[in-house]
Amino acid sequence: MAATLNGSAGLNALTASEGDVREKAASGLVEELVASQQQFEQESELESDEEPAGTANGKGGKGKAVDRALRRCSPLLTYAVKRLVKGLASGRQGARQGFALALTLALGRAGSSISAQGAAVVVKGVLEASGSSKVEQGSHLLLVTVATQGGEQRDMLLGQIFGFGAVVRSGLALDAAAGREIAAGLVHVAEKKSFLREAAAAVLLELAEGLGDEALAAVVGEVDGLKAWMTAPPESASPEALLLAVRVWGRLPAAVAAACPLLPPGCKPPPPTLFTDPSVSAARAAEPAAAALFSEAHLELLVPVLRGSTQSHPRLHGVWPTLLALLIPGFNPDKEQRQSESGHNAPPRTCELEALWGSVVERELFVSSHERKYLGFMLFRILLPHLKSEHIPLVFTPNFLRCLSNNLSKADSHLNAAASKCLDRITAFAEKADAGVRVAVTLALQRHGGAGFEKLTKAKKAGPMLEGVEGQALQSQIAQVQSTFCAAAAGNRPSTANGQQQEEGGAEDTEQEEEGAAAAAASAQPPAQQQWAVEQLCSLCRLPAATVGDKLAVLRFLALHAFLRLDPKAAAAKGKDKELKAASQCSAELAPAARRLCAARLIALADALSKPPSKASAQHAQQQKQGKGGPATAQQPSQHARQQAQQQQHDFVSDVVAYIDRAGQAPGAALVAEEASEAAEQALGALRLLRQALAKRLQADNASAEAAPRLKALQHLAGLLTLQALGDPQAADASAAQDLEHIYRVAFEGAELAGEGSDGGEQAPHWMDTLMDVLLALLAQTSASLPSAPLREAVEHVFRVFCDQLTPTGMQDMLRVIGRPVQQSQGEEGIFDSEEEGEEGGDAASSEDEEGGGSDGESSDEEGEEEGSSSGGEEETKAAEDGAASSEDEEGMSDEAMFRMDAKLAAYFAAAKQSKRGARAQREELLNFKLRVIALLDAFIKKVPGSPLLPTAVLPLLAALVSSSGGGLGGGVQQVVAERLAGLVQNKLCKSRAEASGAADGGVSEDDLAAALRRCLYLASRSPEARLRQVASAAYVYLLRVAAGAAGSVGSHPKAAESLSAALRDLFTKKRTRLGRPFFEALLRPPLSLGPLLLPLLLDHAAAARSDYQRAEVLSLLAAVLKSRSPEVDRAAAAHAASVGSVVTEVLTRPYDKAQRQVEALKTACQLLESLARGGGALSREQLDPAEQAATAAAAGSPAPKVQGQLLRLSDLLRDSGIGGEADAKQGGKAGSKQVLEVGAAAEEARQPGKGGGGSKKARDGRVGGGKTAKRAKK
Repeated sequence: MAATLNGSAGLNALTASEGDVREKAASGLVEELVASQQQFEQESELESDEEPAGTANGKGGKGKAVDRALRRCSPLLTYAVKRLVKGLASGRQGARQGFALALTLALGRAGSSISAQGAAVVVKGVLEASGSSKVEQGSHLLLVTVATQGGEQRDMLLGQIFGFGAVVRSGLALDAAAGREIAAGLVHVAEKKSFLREAAAAVLLELAEGLGDEALAAVVGEVDGLKAWMTAPPESASPEALLLAVRVWGRLPAAVAAACPLLPPGCKPPPPTLFTDPSVSAARAAEPAAAALFSEAHLELLVPVLRGSTQSHPRLHGVWPTLLALLIPGFNPDKEQRQSESGHNAPPRTCELEALWGSVVERELFVSSHERKYLGFMLFRILLPHLKSEHIPLVFTPNFLRCLSNNLSKADSHLNAAASKCLDRITAFAEKADAGVRVAVTLALQRHGGAGFEKLTKAKKAGPMLEGVEGQALQSQIAQVQSTFCAAAAGNRPSTANGQQQEEGGAEDTEQEEEGAAAAAASAQPPAQQQWAVEQLCSLCRLPAATVGDKLAVLRFLALHAFLRLDPKAAAAKGKDKELKAASQCSAELAPAARRLCAARLIALADALSKPPSKASAQHAQQQKQGKGGPATAQQPSQHARQQAQQQQHDFVSDVVAYIDRAGQAPGAALVAEEASEAAEQALGALRLLRQALAKRLQADNASAEAAPRLKALQHLAGLLTLQALGDPQAADASAAQDLEHIYRVAFEGAELAGEGSDGGEQAPHWMDTLMDVLLALLAQTSASLPSAPLREAVEHVFRVFCDQLTPTGMQDMLRVIGRPVQQSQGEEGIFDSEEEGEEGGDAASSEDEEGGGSDGESSDEEGEEEGSSSGGEEETKAAEDGAASSEDEEGMSDEAMFRMDAKLAAYFAAAKQSKRGARAQREELLNFKLRVIALLDAFIKKVPGSPLLPTAVLPLLAALVSSSGGGLGGGVQQVVAERLAGLVQNKLCKSRAEASGAADGGVSEDDLAAALRRCLYLASRSPEARLRQVASAAYVYLLRVAAGAAGSVGSHPKAAESLSAALRDLFTKKRTRLGRPFFEALLRPPLSLGPLLLPLLLDHAAAARSDYQRAEVLSLLAAVLKSRSPEVDRAAAAHAASVGSVVTEVLTRPYDKAQRQVEALKTACQLLESLARGGGALSREQLDPAEQAATAAAAGSPAPKVQGQLLRLSDLLRDSGIGGEADAKQGGKAGSKQVLEVGAAAEEARQPGKGGGGSKKARDGRVGGGKTAKRAKK
């Protein structure tokens, strides 16, 4: 028997890797087994059908249970079934497939000799995950059961799955008992090994299909493990549980279905045929279940379950095709699971697709591990052929596109192959799709970067796709999207789940509550379809193929639905505009949220289209055009460039505003803003007059080259203000519009600007001051519903073209905003405190700090007196600064200024108080306002770098920097303000044309300049913050340049010269000073080059230095001054020959302990004598004799060799200085260097005894350079 089964056509052939060999062997084996069973049944009759002893009550053991299940089988069939079941645990080649095939055929042809339950018992008994071994105990052999481990246990569990599958597929009748036996075994296997759960679930699904409804209900209700799967909470549930729950949804017992949290409650389940044989009727019947299952609330519960489906990586878990069958009508999950074409490309349900992709794929898979991103790519490839144009934006989401481009750009990326396959699918899909889908794909890719996407991904396939839509196709797509917008209802679309609840006639109260909530949400947010349509229209305008006409059509469509209320009857009867007639059909139904959305996108889009494209995008378009046309279209790039130039010159903002004016006068049309606010109506009227005047002057073509940019900037600003007033009528400011109209009359037509004090005889304010008030007030405005960036950019542009007319009042307005203390905006009570009190308090505090910082409690009285005398006295500093501040306040707060009360700040703080927001929000708004004004000042410095107003801004900007750096009241925004201020002062203001600013008329006064120098010097010397000291030092240099420009040189400016003297005294007499050599070295470099001015001061301090450190610092600065070797420095040295002699004598009589420091000091003394000689000066005999004696005494003290060399060089220079030989002094530098080298060599030779009779002759004599030098050394 065994030999028959183990023959070439028997069991061994079942393990072959070739499928046809296994099938032939299985067929032959089954024929032999069937013949054996038939012969067995004919020859023998069963005498009794009683169960063996102990098996009825389960006491017979599993082995006897197997024998009982096979009691009607022939011996050959019995052996064969056991052998085939045991072979399912083999890992040899195709053993599992071959043995499972043979077992399935054998059970199916065995007839009534074995039941399905018996077959399951055999599988479980033979392949139990345990074995036996024999153990000797004395003279007996014991059979001990031991658990299998590792690979053997895995093979047996996997064999059980194949065995149960063979039983299910054998065709044996399945009843409740068999179902319980098989289900319990499969659940046991799944609990043992998690990686076998999916395979066990697949067999369970086939079992459920083979069981009747009653049998299935009994199995689910009585098998504890299976019931636990179904009722597990989502946090611990497995994807297999969701797969089973959805597939047998309609056949589950009511109690189990109600207790299953993976299924939405109170919803009609889909028909069972939806997953096996999908049809149109089955898909329609499954709509309520799909809507409920794919609702965002329920998907949030399923996220942990779906996240765990990556355990089957890199395969697609079976739960996803099942879910896609609910999402896509006609989708066959079994064919997709077998990687075959479904042959049906029905579009998915839009709402359900948006929820599933957004909640699970976009927010969970593409922001997680590589396995989950790969799963997202697989789902995208499955969904792509089913997508229509309206589905593209829902699937081409930012995280997906970012993940796609990142992995395409890196060839060594783990997901590069998957991303490349996705891109290939996208390209092939777009080439075969219609124009609408191709446009949608193009827009989706452009939203990620357009041409930058192709460059980032290094893929050349995206280019043709981006260029594939032009002309009629683009226009038809625009018309289609506009129709979609008009067809959308004003409120949110009712969900299908709610509709199903209405069909069932239950939960009326719940439905009413949901409808009320939906209505409230609709009032705050426009419908999703309208949002999609608006975003699509804006993206279509940014396509390279979009013409001016296409862009205007979109802008006019948005304007009509944002700002106008149209009467359909009147428009249809009397209207001639086709756009008005089409818009009138849905204008009355638009919700306020939809109008706000259209207004916001219109303002941003019109402003963006009115600006010229960047150079990079224009160059890329030119390259694409050349590459597409080839040699035959050589003239095409120039034509394209001309078209681009024409589009750049088009002002879309003015065009759309003019269209709104015309449309507002059409029959049945009314502006929503004029109906909502009287102030808006007044503002719109004033802006209309201004725009008409500007357009008329520009069309007259008589504007100069200087006036034309100003007129265009005002026209653009007026257009944006009109759109802002139409979109937000409650925030419209009629006074700003009227001021702009008056400014135009005065600045361009020569009219007089009437001020409030003109009747009293006072002079009216300058028109530029009024313009600054308007611009700052506009910068202070904030709108929650409309974009503020276009208006801010327009304000900055207007300021740039007008800033050369800025007055001191306008400059002070900006500086007051920048210097506004953040602390005053902490509460609403202190918002309107007097500016004078705040400024006086700030000045007093800074003066007190300055006064406190200038004294040292531990210093002596003498040092305190020196501090007072060196800096002019801290009392004088405080009084001077207080006087300057009060004078500035008195000048800034004239009668006219007090009446105006800084309109920009009043508007800002009034709006902040009315909004009743917290103190933190107010501080952030003020800091953002400061940043905008800093940008204006930056633009002013670039445009007018030599303005006399710039020096007046130094002190206020430093005060604002001190305030911004002093604490964390504004959080991160305040740190940004501090950084911007530091960069503005140090990199922009201090690098401007300071000499021109000082020489210009109307510049800073001498007293104000002195006060500014004092303050900058104080901050550079006493500030504990390094950044502030650095900025103050740069500002100090800038102010000295201003003084040089005003007086011709720094030395000619008495206040500047006095400040330099105070700076040196602070360096050498104050303990708390933070000034250092870098500060003064910056003064020695061009353009200042203050060496001649600092040399006498340094000579005085060198003679009066009290410590070695101070002497070293003075000599280092003297060396830096003398390094330039300029004639001016030489003449200054000659003019102070007595001080030079004192310094030289001081160096010789007070040597340093360290040799290197003494060498540097002697070098500086030599440089002083050389400079003295070059300047034509000489030391007197009274100065020369002490210096020579000191040199002789120093040489006699056996100094180091390097010191000896410098002493010899100094002796030569002293002799030359006494003779007055200027020619020798000019060569002193080279000779001195030579002497230093010779002395060093001589000293090295002297340290080596035994060479040349105890050292060289030069070393023994202590002389360098021959007999003359030796004689001078001896003297």
